[in-house]
Amino acid sequence: MLHVDQVWMHSGILKHVKRLRKALGPESDLHRHRDVEKLKACVVEVGELLCQPPPFGTPELRGDLNIALRGIVVAKQPPKRTKLKPKLCVEEDM
Repeated sequence: MLHVDQVWMHSGILKHVKRLRKALGPESDLHRHRDVEKLKACVVEVGELLCQPPPFGTPELRGDLNIALRGIVVAKQPPKRTKLKPKLCVEEDM
């Protein structure tokens, strides 16, 4: 049987999940205004929520979250420049 404190904690978590689901939904203002910073903040919140004890979500959900964190939150590194190869010397050039 759940204690009153646990009920309050689960109720708070449920409200938090509903708010994040609404904020991240495809019809939300976040997507309409293309606000990348708010998107990053919401994804980080989801990650923090899933890491709270006891851990919530399935391993599949955590895998999806890791993909979202890498694709949305982690800063992308510019591609490495490759060295240009020297011009090929052919007999016609001589």
